[in-house]
Amino acid sequence: MRDKPFGAALLDVAHQALTQEIAPALKGQQRYVALMVANAISIVAREIEQADKVAKAWDRALARVEREGEGNLEVSASRLVTAIRSGEHDWGHRQLDWLWSRQDTRRRITRRLMPERPRR
Repeated sequence: MRDKPFGAALLDVAHQALTQEIAPALKGQQRYVALMVANAISIVAREIEQADKVAKAWDRALARVEREGEGNLEVSASRLVTAIRSGEHDWGHRQLDWLWSRQDTRRRITRRLMPERPRR
C-alpha cells in the first residue's frame, strides 16, 4: 500500500508538476499564471512546514506577556499586540551591534554583499 502524502509534501508534488511539466508547455499569460500558482503553492507549503515553529513562537510571546496578565488568553493577546506595536519586540541597536561583533556573522554578510574580485 502506498503512503499517503500529507500537507507540504503533497503541495511540493503539485509545485513540481506545475513548474516542470505544465508550465514549460505554456506560453505568455497562461505560463505566467501557472508559475504564479506554483509560487503560491510553495508559500503555503513553507507555512505548513513551519506551523509548529510559529505556534511555539506565538506561545513564547504570549507567555512573556501573560506573566503580567490575569491568565486570560484574550487579554494576553491584546497585550502582545500592544507590545509589538510599541516596539517592545523589535531588535534594537544593542542586539544588532552584538550580532555584527561576531566575526562569523560579519564574514558571512560581507561575503554575500561584496562581489568577488577577479584575480589577476
